[in-house]
Amino acid sequence: MTQEITTSEALACPRDYVVARETMEASFREMESALLRVSDWKKSDDTARHRVPRILVVDDDRDYAAAARATLAMAGFDVSVEASGVQAIERLQSEPFDVLVCDVVLGDGLGMDVVRSTRLPTLLISGLVSGELDALRQRTNAEAALDKMEGPSALILAVRRLVIERHRRLESVRSPWGAEARVEAAT
Repeated sequence: MTQEITTSEALACPRDYVVARETMEASFREMESALLRVSDWKKSDDTARHRVPRILVVDDDRDYAAAARATLAMAGFDVSVEASGVQAIERLQSEPFDVLVCDVVLGDGLGMDVVRSTRLPTLLISGLVSGELDALRQRTNAEAALDKMEGPSALILAVRRLVIERHRRLESVRSPWGAEARVEAAT
């Protein structure tokens, strides 16, 4: 949970404020660097590394699903939407996706079954209380959880993190030399 710093608190502890700001800026620079690498994605099927990441959004709330699709598409992702757990499971078995964004509570009651049916990086979304959502995330081994009220920028950020992590995993699996090969390739 983030805590906001008031102006009077920042002025009372300027060194702490500067350190926090520098840490945050470094984190944004690192993320921006990763996203620039991600911006090299293009639409092709030659390798998972060089194509636009495919995201499957599963939500029975048509308004939220449409907003999530539009938001993620504007962020550069190839987005598909399913409204039921049965359709989502069928789609996951027949098409390749990079990330699953799934509502916990679906009309057919299969939200958690969809999450358990795949090994994809998964973002759980819900209007549940964040403590309950985090407990569900841990039980299903989903990588992230997001309250639907957090807005479009939080959704984009969470999905980008999962895509970047998936690409890192794929690269480490492809390389017979592991982390050393990635370090040498970057220099």
